[in-house]
Amino acid sequence: AEDGLYINLSTQKTIKGKEEIEKYFSDFFKTANFSKLEIERIEIVDEKTALEEGKFQLEMDGKPAETHTFKAFFTNKDGTWVLQKVVEKD
Repeated sequence: AEDGLYINLSTQKTIKGKEEIEKYFSDFFKTANFSKLEIERIEIVDEKTALEEGKFQLEMDGKPAETHTFKAFFTNKDGTWVLQKVVEKD
């Protein structure tokens, strides 16, 4: 979403807006790689809101993979599910 939000609870980093989030992750993935992604739960809360929970393993700077958890919040805008907010925790 244009007004999307990314929050990392471990680092206290908050990034607002689609362009800023895209820039952050473009730079981030120059040194980091996903090694595993596991969706544990998807819940349709109502016709306009959905929640996804899961975990992923991330390899950075040649170090062993670390497991992180996340919650992703989606909104339904004109029939299309749009990622609105992601909260990450180590």
